[in-house]
Amino acid sequence: MEKTKRKLTKVHIIIIGSVSVALVAGLIIGLVLGLRETPRTTQEWLNEFRNAIDNFNLVNEDGSNLERRFERRIEIFDNDELIVQFHQSVEVAYQDEKLVARLKVTEEYPTLNTNEFNIRDEFYLIDSRMFALRVDGDSQQITHFESSMEIFFELVDNNIGGQGYEFNENNFDTLYITHSDNAHNMTANIAQERLSYFFIGNSNAVQFSDVSLEIFITDDLNLKSFTLRYTDSNGRNVIIQIRTLEPREMILGDWVQNFFNS
Repeated sequence: MEKTKRKLTKVHIIIIGSVSVALVAGLIIGLVLGLRETPRTTQEWLNEFRNAIDNFNLVNEDGSNLERRFERRIEIFDNDELIVQFHQSVEVAYQDEKLVARLKVTEEYPTLNTNEFNIRDEFYLIDSRMFALRVDGDSQQITHFESSMEIFFELVDNNIGGQGYEFNENNFDTLYITHSDNAHNMTANIAQERLSYFFIGNSNAVQFSDVSLEIFITDDLNLKSFTLRYTDSNGRNVIIQIRTLEPREMILGDWVQNFFNS
């Protein structure tokens, strides 16, 4: 009799132990499922894409993301021929333990067969001093003055200008959002009757047609590339692009190096 009691006790212990393990496992699974992020809605993803465009050039308050490299481009085609090109490239990087910033902007008219209307502006910020070059047609001007990183980014923001876009789900005729391991992609066509809502503050937008959009953002929701295409009221095709690139070592222009060599 005593032996039977011991066997029953052992069985009870095994059963109780198994139940305890199951309860703990269930609690862990419940916690994991509870902590798992709720999938974003389509509108929430649209907000992420819009924020990536709005904020890609912002600097953190602590300056931790100062290093950057990106370019913005506007191209206008007439009958598939490039007639106007605006290009802006921006680089900020530490070199020899110094923060160096460069802004280059060009405005070109390839079909005019002359440099008269072409413009090139170039700025370098080195040791709190701005070095500036303007090439206007065949003339050239060089100057330098005290400056700061805040002024540099004001030049960046104001140079080509910006356009606000409203990423409301109702503004899109077709919309596809796809995801991979390290990127998110959005392709869309803007509904013709919603152009005035999509292009914020642009009264001419109602005359556009065939407006399409493609955006890539990284897994941490930073902008990788942005491409907007449309046909304007004159039947010309317009392409607006933004690309972010990895920072690199900058090579100073000869005209800037002359300041340090003289």
